[in-house]
Amino acid sequence: MLQPWLIVLIALAYLGLLFMVAYYGDRRARRVRPLRRPLVYSLSFGLFFTSWGFFGTVGQAASFGWAADPPLGSVLLLVPTYIGPYLLFLFGWRFLDKMVRVGKQQKTTSIADFISARYGKSQAVAALVAVIAVVGLVPYIAVQLKSIVWTFQILTAFDVDAVAAAVPPLRDTGLYVALLLAVAAILFGVRQIDASEHHEGMMLAVAVESIVKVLAFLIVGGFITYGMYDGFGDLRARVAANPLPAPPGPGSEYLLAFFNSVFLSLIVIFTLPRHFHAASVEAVDPRDLRTARWLFPLLLLGMSVFVWPVAVAGLLHFGAGTVDPDTYMMTLPMAAGQPWLALLAFIGGFSAGAIMVVVGCVALAIMVCNDVVMPLLLRWRWLGLNRRRDLSGLLLWIRRSAILVILLAAFGYYRYTAEHVALAVSGTLAFAAVAQFGPAVAGGLYWRRASARGALAGLGAGFAVWIYTLLLPMLAPAGLVPMALIEQGPFGIAWLRPVALFGLEGLDMASHGVLWSMLANLVCYVGFSLGGQRRLIERVQAAAFVDPDKAAHPAERPAQRAPTVEELRLLAERFLGAERAEALFADGGSETGRRLARSERASGELVARIEHMLAGVIGASSARLVLNSALQGRDVQLEDVAALVAPNAPAPATINRP
Repeated sequence: MLQPWLIVLIALAYLGLLFMVAYYGDRRARRVRPLRRPLVYSLSFGLFFTSWGFFGTVGQAASFGWAADPPLGSVLLLVPTYIGPYLLFLFGWRFLDKMVRVGKQQKTTSIADFISARYGKSQAVAALVAVIAVVGLVPYIAVQLKSIVWTFQILTAFDVDAVAAAVPPLRDTGLYVALLLAVAAILFGVRQIDASEHHEGMMLAVAVESIVKVLAFLIVGGFITYGMYDGFGDLRARVAANPLPAPPGPGSEYLLAFFNSVFLSLIVIFTLPRHFHAASVEAVDPRDLRTARWLFPLLLLGMSVFVWPVAVAGLLHFGAGTVDPDTYMMTLPMAAGQPWLALLAFIGGFSAGAIMVVVGCVALAIMVCNDVVMPLLLRWRWLGLNRRRDLSGLLLWIRRSAILVILLAAFGYYRYTAEHVALAVSGTLAFAAVAQFGPAVAGGLYWRRASARGALAGLGAGFAVWIYTLLLPMLAPAGLVPMALIEQGPFGIAWLRPVALFGLEGLDMASHGVLWSMLANLVCYVGFSLGGQRRLIERVQAAAFVDPDKAAHPAERPAQRAPTVEELRLLAERFLGAERAEALFADGGSETGRRLARSERASGELVARIEHMLAGVIGASSARLVLNSALQGRDVQLEDVAALVAPNAPAPATINRP
């Protein structure tokens, strides 16, 4: 056993190290050699490996039964959650390339911003995407809290029963882990107002963290495979001599669960908010994806090579049903008398979970601020936002508060479901939620006819069915939803049972929920897109997304009138703050070799730069509308923003010109 204070000290030291790496990366961002940028960008895809990837894939292999088949189970690429990314990066990389190029052209700062921009810059679409992302990912963040708490308790008191013991909330380690990660997320990603600029330091920390967790997984997995046993051959022979428990349920259910995991992982690799942030927002050059094409699959291989042997070793050593399979990476080294290897596994899992929470919460906070909270605040005239000269402090406060609220919600979910839901199950629940973005993203990039009505209908229908067929059954074992609803259906109507909708039985809960939610999404998305008219802006944006090579750069768009430098400065000052706005225009002047006069007309490059900065604060859609107002010679008014984010909002006062 290890002392709790020692583990806490090591975890804090590791977080401090990552913060130092991020600080170093920010300071040297302009001097990093170009060869390093593709490497850091590619390693940032390691965000895909959360604590679920570190611990839960082993539990998934042991629980779902494919560990019991020696010929099939020992295939290195068997982890179903990793097969989808393999396929996409090896064979569908042109889709990712197009998504990244379009995201950079449109200056989108989140998956909600990206989908909204495609469908006529619809604020309703953006808000719905943000809500789905937050509701769907709260269980996923709770998974990270659960894994950190459980592994901490295993290291300090090797008592499996004590791991799940109930404790008062204020004595729950999960609460303090959540607060610690909230502080880390704020320090890493919400120290400044502009979310559109590249966080070189944060991405360098993500790259270092990716290397740490892959090495930790390989070292611990290698010890279990070749230290406790004599390698793959020995484990295959032992399984053949003493067969492990067969997969639960019929073989068809086993296969459906397997392919459902493959299907979900294929979609979420580009729809999870943190993945979109790393792949698109943080991309400097889309050509960096060429390096990621081969490096990320190597990371996948490293995180999958020992999944089967560790799962088999755990079942052989402990027996089925005695120790939670999600903890095998910890409990096996502890049982072998190697607590320091268990500590290394803890660091690997802690690292994977912490960085997911940090980047994920930053991405979610930006969406909540830009697409949900600020539109509501702009509609409430009595708040007097029109009289505030500087809104940057308010925007920062909203994002920081959103991070804290999201993590506290995740802690609440963890408290109620920790004893009832496995890591892999909660991960699948979250994956199924963000998979609802798949039709809107893929269709938006290749189908001109897709409309905002179709996107709203598809997302709304898919989300509603997801809640009914997946979220409610997940909450029922914890007593948060009546079991009678799950077992008998509403009002006793059996064919409306959430786990057997319309009488469809014989599927595992995850496959059943994904099938119905994605079907509802696709039918409504296609049907409503074909059945209605599109606005002009929807047709323009459809062309920009489907044919990005023909889209004009914002700086190249014809303007009826160029705004003055002073008008742009006043506009930027309102959302960025006086200090950042002044620094921005000072940099703009230094690039031209002279000081910009306030009365002179702004260049196209300066207009494009201001639009890019504003997009990180109020979203690409709002920024484009505000800049268009200036380009067309109109007064730059806050009601222009409200017209986009809150169409029925009363008109605030104009930003006065000098």
